Amino acid sequence: MINTFSMLYHNPAKLLEYVLENYYRKSDAAGQEARIMQLLKQASEVRWHVARIYHDPQLIEILIDDPSPMVRKAAMDNPYWLILGQFKPLLSLPEAEKIQYIGREGFSSILVFLVYETNLKVLKSAFLNPTVSIAMLEMMRRYLIRRGTKSVDNDILRLIQQSIKLKQHYLRQISAINRAKDNQDVAHCIANLTPFLLDEDMVIVQTAVSHLERFPYSEIAAALISPRLLQFISAHQLWCVLDAVRRHFCYVKDDFKPERLVEMNGFPPVDPLKTLVQTRKLELLELCQSDLNNPHYFFTVVQAHTDEDKQVRKMVTDIINVDELISLITDNAFPVLRAMKSLNILSQHPFPSIRKRLESATVQLALRSQKRLEEMETTINACLDIVFDFGKVVLSGKIQNDVNTLKELNYIYELLVMIVNFPGETVKNENFAKAEDPELYKEQHDKVHSLWKATIGQYLGRLKELEEVIRDKWVVPLITGGRHRSREYQDFSRTVRQLEWDYKKAVGCELAIACRKCQNRACASERFLVQIEYLIGEIIEKLSGKSEHPQTIIANENLSAAPEPY
Repeated sequence: MINTFSMLYHNPAKLLEYVLENYYRKSDAAGQEARIMQLLKQASEVRWHVARIYHDPQLIEILIDDPSPMVRKAAMDNPYWLILGQFKPLLSLPEAEKIQYIGREGFSSILVFLVYETNLKVLKSAFLNPTVSIAMLEMMRRYLIRRGTKSVDNDILRLIQQSIKLKQHYLRQISAINRAKDNQDVAHCIANLTPFLLDEDMVIVQTAVSHLERFPYSEIAAALISPRLLQFISAHQLWCVLDAVRRHFCYVKDDFKPERLVEMNGFPPVDPLKTLVQTRKLELLELCQSDLNNPHYFFTVVQAHTDEDKQVRKMVTDIINVDELISLITDNAFPVLRAMKSLNILSQHPFPSIRKRLESATVQLALRSQKRLEEMETTINACLDIVFDFGKVVLSGKIQNDVNTLKELNYIYELLVMIVNFPGETVKNENFAKAEDPELYKEQHDKVHSLWKATIGQYLGRLKELEEVIRDKWVVPLITGGRHRSREYQDFSRTVRQLEWDYKKAVGCELAIACRKCQNRACASERFLVQIEYLIGEIIEKLSGKSEHPQTIIANENLSAAPEPY
């Protein structure tokens, strides 16, 4: 066993595979206490033998404190103790200390968090540790899909997928930086490198900084003032790039050294770069004031209010002062998500008095959003009540093919489509384009979708009952004539299974269990709502004689995955 551990220790991928198969979130509580009590009554030679060849975590943890030094030594040499057991006290650390520890340690020291940690924020930091490769995350993903039966597995699966995307993003960014630096066109090269100064990953930022340092000041200055740069990034991004350039670089002129850019904390008394950035910002404000309906121009003007330069703040105040800006973004007609982003920007204002005034605006905006969400919840409840009432009257009786029945079924179908589309429509009604800020759009959409799922989750039992009535009393007789072994019935069953597979794919669920057995009420309710919509469409198709019915909507825009954990 010791030789096995020695080989595994030097191969992190094999070590992870071994841990997944033997220790990952496994428990064998049934009869465990009795086995432990029986073991402790055995002779020390028996306990020593168990400590050497068994890898049950609870047994080894008991034998670590055995009275016999021989047994304790064998338990300490057990692969479980060497790989995981000795690190278990780390699980009791506060969240911040765990994250700090994970950030500075290697794979073997953080493996215990991958196996036992339940805090998703801490788990994410472990997944993002540089020593955990994409291949390892894929291995964990495949293992969870193979054995997944719990909702917590689905949360971890989503977290793994997010971590894989972040690591892939990092690799793409580094690759893009390396391609950009090799461009022979200096202006094009600088224009491609500067946006990387805005990346959230400081490793990517420092990589871009190191490549930009090799250019002389004159070439950097020419690129920053060139209108060509706006072909690569928006006005607001350019403003942020200018701030990043001032933050990471300054211009140093020395009689003994050529002109160059260097990274340093302070700024020299004569700073041409400061003047250049100020001039470029004033030019940007001239451009942006011409069209404040353009979201990028508007955010640039908002960002200018937080600038440290007095001349910049004076010019932007002449365009729109803080009072007018706050009044505008808190107006009921102003897009909510654009207002939220504006308040986030203004929260960085250098004056505490301005930041204090933003508190009431933030509360006002939150109340406005809450009111709209409550209206959505009330509407959904009313629509579902109508669906259930109609379903009870129309669908619980015998099959009738008349104009009134078809009309009522179409009405139910339209209500179902409206309910499914509610999250996307609610966000869309705020007049906020997804392209303006994809991350903020997704955050708001997920917030609305969470409330939507919680609302329909209250109706899981009634949705299941209605789905069974529609399927057994209407759809199956209409399609198969009541013959459950017919070819038509088999085709219908395959279609329903495909519908469930499509739904799981749309919401990012990779659990192997069927939706009917899932303990997540909100997700299961959404699934049955989609199936009811499909079945009603099938009934309408058969009764009306049309070759096809309106397609069931299964798309990420309408059926989004659960909110991202941290």
